[in-house]
Amino acid sequence: NYTLDVLSKYRPQLMGVAAIGIILCHAVGNGVQLPHVLSYVFGLGNFGVDLFLLLSGFGLYNSLSVQTERLFGWYRKRFVRLFCPYLILSIPYWLYICKLEGVGLDKFLYYISTIVFWTEHRGAWFVALIIPLYLLAPFIYRICEKKVGILVAIIGIIELLQNLIG
Repeated sequence: NYTLDVLSKYRPQLMGVAAIGIILCHAVGNGVQLPHVLSYVFGLGNFGVDLFLLLSGFGLYNSLSVQTERLFGWYRKRFVRLFCPYLILSIPYWLYICKLEGVGLDKFLYYISTIVFWTEHRGAWFVALIIPLYLLAPFIYRICEKKVGILVAIIGIIELLQNLIG
């Protein structure tokens, strides 16, 4: 009998490890010199991203399994948690880029919406990825409650999408 209690208990610490892995992977990719073992491990790829997405999925599963609010309230919580930090960081950045490129409001909205990632591979790819995953999570959860085989197929599709993006 499998339980997620241990994973849930240490989820914040594991997300911290994943975040450090992401930072070190980017560091190695940008030429930062680390000890050979660390360079090798973090040069292997995006294990931090994979771990972070896996843990985020467990968090979504747990929040949906104890959900007491209406679905709109569930979505509102996630999008506020996602978009407040994203907008605080990205509005100044995209305003600066729009000024440099000499483009107007339409291009700014295109950039800030994360559509630019899907069309030009620019911007916050993680935010662009997590939006459709948040949108689909309640539906995937309801399917997975009924059919475990479908869960395996969905995980495979998500992994394929992640590999196509990464």
